[in-house]
Amino acid sequence: MRLAANLLIGLLILEHLWFAVLELFLFKGELGRATFGMSEELAAKAAPLAANVGVYNACFAAGLAWSLFAPPALRFPLQVFFLGAVGLAGIAGGLTLGLPTFLVQGLPALLALALVLLAPR
Repeated sequence: MRLAANLLIGLLILEHLWFAVLELFLFKGELGRATFGMSEELAAKAAPLAANVGVYNACFAAGLAWSLFAPPALRFPLQVFFLGAVGLAGIAGGLTLGLPTFLVQGLPALLALALVLLAPR
């Protein structure tokens, strides 16, 4: 169970690093506009908001990475906190942006959280 949780946490780290890069650096380019279905004009207007969201995603990635490499006594509470935060963000995204956001962000976080909670400590 612990290995599966750590693998899901690793996947979430990679996802959130990619989200951060996309939102911070690629948002106004072709890939960013295609990903979010935006015109050049709308992407230019929304770029500051996207950059802010990108910082949050970078913080999620950093916190999840910290939870994997922290001293053993800190791993469990860090994992519960950061997986809960990402899961909550995924639920909110699913409700406001649509089901794909929940499936990509929220579901893996909630599955990892369940595995962390069920794994022997």
